[in-house]
Amino acid sequence: MKNQKSIVLTLVFLWALPISLCFAAGKSANAVTVAKNRIKASIRSKAQLAKSCYAESLKQNKDIKGTLELRFTIDDKGKLTSIEVLRDKSTISDPQLENCIIDIYKQAVVPASAYGTVTTVNYPFNFGESN
Repeated sequence: MKNQKSIVLTLVFLWALPISLCFAAGKSANAVTVAKNRIKASIRSKAQLAKSCYAESLKQNKDIKGTLELRFTIDDKGKLTSIEVLRDKSTISDPQLENCIIDIYKQAVVPASAYGTVTTVNYPFNFGESN
């Protein structure tokens, strides 16, 4: 009889463990969402400068409009280590506009990952008649 209680307690313990891990994972997922939102807010803080780049590009090409999507890679300290144009997600292909926006963000510092890891964020810049 003593062995049966031991087995039951072991099963209850093993069953409860995944629930605790799921709860911890949920908190981690929330922390990641908060961190990415802070990073995106930091990127948005320079949006007016990006609009200035667009205004300059319009002087050369009055028909330019659409989306330019960039991928930002951020090191564990919050420094942007790479910025690349996602050609498959962008509807604008204008080297002057791309370079101008990339130059704005090259020296930017964004919030570092809460976990001290490299973070990648895709960010679309939408340019059109309302800009």
